[in-house]
Amino acid sequence: MQVHVKYFNILQEVTGKKEEILDVEDNADLAALIALIAGKYGESEMAFFDREKRSLAAHIRVFVDKKLVYNPEYKLYEGAQVALFFAVVGG
Repeated sequence: MQVHVKYFNILQEVTGKKEEILDVEDNADLAALIALIAGKYGESEMAFFDREKRSLAAHIRVFVDKKLVYNPEYKLYEGAQVALFFAVVGG
């Protein structure tokens, strides 16, 4: 199935893209998509995923169809719109 992925801030620099359509397996979850992206662009999956907590890394924000999603086991579906942000902090 295909999902539409949009990248924001530093993730655009990492991927060299603002958006793309990715093919994922049927019933893929968010963790599978993150692993696919990390592998495709040579970034360590650990930059996106906290294995100990089995959750997305604290500095990554993911929206699916404009809904903030924290659960890496969130099931994706055909045509899902996924937006990835690297959370920016500072003062």
